Amino acid sequence: MSSPADIGVYWTPWPTGTRCCKYYGPIYVTRVVRGRDPGKWLRARYKLVAALKRKAHKINENATHVVGAEESIDPFARGGVLFHVAGTVAWLEPLEG
Repeated sequence: MSSPADIGVYWTPWPTGTRCCKYYGPIYVTRVVRGRDPGKWLRARYKLVAALKRKAHKINENATHVVGAEESIDPFARGGVLFHVAGTVAWLEPLEG
């Protein structure tokens, strides 16, 4: 069994040198950050990626990766800056050979 920290997040649709054993479906997390401090934005982004990993682990403990991750930032959202991170939970294995 993996832990959320072991789950890899790939911003590409497919990590080279792997094969998919199973897809578990799409997930996303969002957060609104108040203020215009870039340091807060950077911390929020890292927290969102960690939250995405935790969510992937909750969906299935065999999940090894989130593939095809995308990040959206809306600086004009009501109440602050909206951060949205999405991807597909997958169980990947290295190619043999």
